Amino acid sequence: MNNFSLATCFSNRLLEGLDRLNKLYKDKARVVEVFGSLPKSVIGSGREESALPKVSIKGLEDHIKRAHDQGIKFNYLLNASCLGNQEYTQEGQSKIISLLELLVSLKVDSVTVALPFFVRLIREHYPQLPVSISVISYVNSVEQALFYQDLGASRVCLDLDINRDFNLIEEIRKRVSVDLEVLSNNLCLLRCPLRYSHYNFTAHSTQEGGVPDYPGYPFRDQCSLINLQNLEEFIKSPWIRPEDVSAYTKRGINIIKIGGRELLSPELLYRAKAYLRGSFEGNLASLLCQFQFEAEHEKPLKFIIDNKRLNGFLDFFEANRCSYQKGCGDCNYCREVAKRVLEIDSSLKERYIQILKEKIRRQLYIGGESDLGDDSLGKSPVFGLRERFYSLYQQLFRKMKKFLKS
Repeated sequence: MNNFSLATCFSNRLLEGLDRLNKLYKDKARVVEVFGSLPKSVIGSGREESALPKVSIKGLEDHIKRAHDQGIKFNYLLNASCLGNQEYTQEGQSKIISLLELLVSLKVDSVTVALPFFVRLIREHYPQLPVSISVISYVNSVEQALFYQDLGASRVCLDLDINRDFNLIEEIRKRVSVDLEVLSNNLCLLRCPLRYSHYNFTAHSTQEGGVPDYPGYPFRDQCSLINLQNLEEFIKSPWIRPEDVSAYTKRGINIIKIGGRELLSPELLYRAKAYLRGSFEGNLASLLCQFQFEAEHEKPLKFIIDNKRLNGFLDFFEANRCSYQKGCGDCNYCREVAKRVLEIDSSLKERYIQILKEKIRRQLYIGGESDLGDDSLGKSPVFGLRERFYSLYQQLFRKMKKFLKS
């Protein structure tokens, strides 16, 4: 039996759909858990606030109850990677304890954390509450998995970067007794150099009183640029196809996580059905938490990863022929696969590369004077309405400061 944990949008329609899917695939797979969080809290979570469902405490309570009525557990995310050291202050700990008391009263079945401190805190104050370790904790060694097990965690989600390192997964499975989990449908860059900064960005955007995720979303722009300049990165990204889930469960992975907290019910059910069925015909990118290549005055840039052409793709990794730890060098396996399975409009791709380069450069001038002229940011064709508004606000603020100083 393949067990899945699915992101939730806090919709009754989602839970009703999952109930139907669980009954349809009852002999082979099941969504055993949904996960989510409030858009803001004292701790925050690992996804930017603007992408999260705007659920209230009452809405959270109702959703947990409905999930329980259908035999589905609820995992609450407390997986912010940074709290600005507030967790080590009396005031900060008091607020954290209040939040945990609320979650216990709402009958959450478990929580997911990214910081070791929270495992210790929860074990001390709420020993009955199971704690899962987030993918944001970057557990990629036996020693790290043992550390969290000894600390009191009941489940560990492994680092994305080792999703295709089957020797290491097997070794971790041998050495720890806690449940192991992998995230299946993330399109992050393999060994992404921006990941730590990115998760700190999202942490603070979801904390009460924290800096909002504004303007724009700088990390996605940079990742998008890298992907478009190096198409093999779409293949290197450590996603897991529905057909390949068995490669993980036979090695002792207990839970397959399906992300997508920014999505609505139809999109989440679409992904859940593909993974529960264990087979998918179509564009693999439609299952992934992917970038949206869109810009004003340009048609969207679409890319297709033909899933059926990827049959046998994982054999290379199961044979332990990938040496990603040493760098890809002259391997070219993923590059050749990309040529075979990836379709994209080349001319439009080049236009988006230029758009992203300009947008990334302009991010350096949002908070201060620029050599681009007072109105250039506000009139930029590559900035959306939100960014233009913020840019104009910054210009007005700077002019007011000059006026007050004069």
